[in-house]
Amino acid sequence: MKNRFFYRLFWVFISVVLLGLGGYFFVTANIGSDALTVFNQGVATFLGLDFGYGIIITNSFFILVMLFLRKDLISYGTFMSLLIGPIVNFFTSISLLTTPDKIHLKILMLILGIILAALGIAIYISMKLGLSPFESVVVAIQEKLKTHFRYVKIIFDAILFIIGYLLGGIVGFGSIIAIITIGPLVDFFLLTFKKIKIFQY
Repeated sequence: MKNRFFYRLFWVFISVVLLGLGGYFFVTANIGSDALTVFNQGVATFLGLDFGYGIIITNSFFILVMLFLRKDLISYGTFMSLLIGPIVNFFTSISLLTTPDKIHLKILMLILGIILAALGIAIYISMKLGLSPFESVVVAIQEKLKTHFRYVKIIFDAILFIIGYLLGGIVGFGSIIAIITIGPLVDFFLLTFKKIKIFQY
């Protein structure tokens, strides 16, 4: 039982690294990204901080809110999401990549970011060690209003997009690509994990 817990915790850490790397690709591509990244980027820009610190601040805020509203939705995986910010800052500090001049390279970088983020989310979900700070807020609202998750998520995404953009986050055609593809890719990875029976614990 104890070994299974650490096995799951290890893979949550891997998923967090993938999410951090995916977020780094999004921002470096500089052609727009998903709602949460735009929001994190906007917060960081408004406060004059590196992107990674924006992630730390927003995740900490959502966790704090949930500790008061629905602490039952918070678990080990939720707190591990706080590592995404430092991971992004690490990749930034070593200048892993620079924003390319050519648009096709920017699109390629965005696509790589989408794949990494979707894979990270799918692994995170598979480990069942708690919701992410963002998802926990959406679930809490959804259960309170007794409506569908997708409706609350669409509205919440729209709010994050608007706030993020107003604070200085970058919204572009890459945002549309991210919105359309991340969800289906997460489903694809989850189904693939189930078919090949990976992450059995």
